[in-house]
Amino acid sequence: MKLGNTYLAAGAVAFSLLAGSAGAATLIYDQSLTPSSGSSSTTFYDDDNDFSEFWDFSGVSYTSIDRFELTLEVSGAKDEGGPFWGRPKEDWRIRAQGSSSGSSDDLFAAIGDGTNTYTIDMASDGGGVDVFAHSVATGRFDLWLAEESADWLVPNPSITVSSARLKVFGDMAPVPLPAGLPLLAGALGGLVLMRRRKRS
Repeated sequence: MKLGNTYLAAGAVAFSLLAGSAGAATLIYDQSLTPSSGSSSTTFYDDDNDFSEFWDFSGVSYTSIDRFELTLEVSGAKDEGGPFWGRPKEDWRIRAQGSSSGSSDDLFAAIGDGTNTYTIDMASDGGGVDVFAHSVATGRFDLWLAEESADWLVPNPSITVSSARLKVFGDMAPVPLPAGLPLLAGALGGLVLMRRRKRS
């Protein structure tokens, strides 16, 4: 009977591992980029309008997405002021999926020097452009940056983006059971029944 119990326990463990792999909210995508401008550097100028990056996670099998976490490592975002004392400094902001200047979208956020993480989820995405829903539906997250101060107040604005990282958290799609697993379970059950009959 010990042999039958061993087979049965092994089958139960295998089944529980397969079944437990689905339905847990977790990190399902994590990708870092080193953006490059048209001049192959990591420094971007507002008048060039050349900052454009995207993450394609459409190949990930997911049933739902809880949130996106965008991390930018930048410098020079607030360094250059106007030509005279008291003039405003640069005002770099995150834009994504069609956000427009002055939009109330949550992604229209100011960028500060250093490494900063911005969270985008269904609850916080209340602007005119539904970045969260669009990204979930398309499996793609598009990002670009814009400098929002008046050009004549801030000459030649630039920003250096050392890295851009996107994390996607959600639920993975259920892992299909191997075709032979039901047959294995049936065979193990048959062994147990045969041993019981022999004992009786």
